[in-house]
Amino acid sequence: MYKSALIFILAASLVACGGSSEKIVEVDPPEIISPDIPVQPAVDHSGLVPLMADVIEKNEYLSGGETTVFVSNKNAFGRKPAAIAEDFQLDGHFTSGDHLFRTPDNNIGPILSTGSCQGCHLNDGRGVVPADPTIPMSSMLVKLADSTGKADPIYGDQIQPFSVDGFIDGNTLAAGLSKHDGSVSGTELYGEAFPFIVFEPITGQYPDGTAYELRNPVYKIKDLSYGAFVDDIHFSARIAPQAFGVGLLGAIPQENLLKLVDENDSDNDGISGRASMVINALDKTGTESKVIGRFTYKAQNPNVLQQVAEAYGGDMGVSTTISSSEPCTDKQLACLLAAEQEAKVGTDVDLSDLSLAFVEFYNRVLAVPARRGFDRDNETWTDEVTAGRTLFFEANCTGCHTARHVTAEAKGSVLGEITLGGLVM
Repeated sequence: MYKSALIFILAASLVACGGSSEKIVEVDPPEIISPDIPVQPAVDHSGLVPLMADVIEKNEYLSGGETTVFVSNKNAFGRKPAAIAEDFQLDGHFTSGDHLFRTPDNNIGPILSTGSCQGCHLNDGRGVVPADPTIPMSSMLVKLADSTGKADPIYGDQIQPFSVDGFIDGNTLAAGLSKHDGSVSGTELYGEAFPFIVFEPITGQYPDGTAYELRNPVYKIKDLSYGAFVDDIHFSARIAPQAFGVGLLGAIPQENLLKLVDENDSDNDGISGRASMVINALDKTGTESKVIGRFTYKAQNPNVLQQVAEAYGGDMGVSTTISSSEPCTDKQLACLLAAEQEAKVGTDVDLSDLSLAFVEFYNRVLAVPARRGFDRDNETWTDEVTAGRTLFFEANCTGCHTARHVTAEAKGSVLGEITLGGLVM
C-alpha cells in the first residue's frame, strides 16, 4: 500500500513538471498504520548476539567458561577444574582416570600404535611428528583406505607399527617394529609396517617479492610384515590433538550444531558444511537412530565414552565392552594367536567397565587453559591478540571456526549404571 502510494505521488509530480496547464490538487497520502513489532537483534546459533570483529567480550579469555584454569606451564593441559578439586569424591575419580590415562594396560596389543593414552597425547597435549624418517611414529598414526573407502583386507583401516614386544619391560620400541614379510608365516609377531614422512620443498614468492619455502609431506610405508597392500591404497595421517575440552564439546546441544549446517551454501559465503550423522553404539533402544558426530577428525563418534573405547581398541589393542574386537584382521594369524593368549577381565575383554568409566570421566572434565594475551589485573588484551582477532573475523575464519558455543548441562558418565568409587591405583 505504501509503495503504491509512493509511485502515485512521483507520477503526479512528473506531470506537474511537464508544464501542463491542468490544476494539480495535492492530496496527502493515507496514513500507514504498521503493527508495533519490536526490532530484534540478530542472534547466533546459540541464541546470543553474535560476536563482533571490533568488540571483545569481557569474558572471552575464559576459553572453558567456569572450567577454565590459569596455568601456562608444561602441565597446563592436564589440570582439573575447581569444581572437581573441591569435591573429595570427584577428585578421587579424576586421580584414578589420570593414572589409567598415563599407564599402559596389562593387555595392550598384540599389535598397537602406542602403549597408553599419554603415549599419543603428550602431557595431555598434541602428539609430535617424528624428527626424521628413521624414528617410528608413536604419537601419530596412518589410516588406510582404497578409493572407495574400504579398508585393506590384510592391514585393516590403520597401521599398527608395533607389536607388544616393544612395550615389555627391558625392551625398547625397536623390539616390536615391523619386519618385511616377518609375520607372513603366522609364527612370529611383528608390528604391521613402518610409516614415515619425507618432506618435499615448495618454494615461491609473495606478491611483494618476499621468498618463502614450504614443506609438503609425502607419506610412505616400508617393511610390511604381512605382505603387500591391495592395489589403489591411500594413506591419511592423523596426529593426536590435545585432550582437554572434549566434555564441553559433548555438551553442546545437537540442535545448536545443526543450525550451523549449510550444505548448499545458502548464504553464498563460499563455505559449505554438513553434519556427520552417526549411529550411537551406546543406544540400547535397538532403533539405531543417528545422532550428530562430534569426535575424531571426521566427526565419526558421538560421545566421549565411545571415542575413548575406540582409541583403546584401535590404538592400543585393548578391548572393552564397547569396542570388543582385537586389532587383528582375519588374515593376521600371528596376531590372532597372540590375542588368544591374553588374560581377560572375566572371559570377555581387556579393560573393565569401571576402568573405562574412570578414563572417560578424566577426559571429559579436563580443564581448559585460559586464552593467552589477557591481563586479568588490568582487564586488557595485548595489541597482538586484538589485531589478530580482528583479522580472524575480517577474513571470515569464523565461517568455518565457530567463535563461541554455549553448552547445556553436562550429564554424568554415559555408562549410567557404573558407580565410580575408590581409587584404581
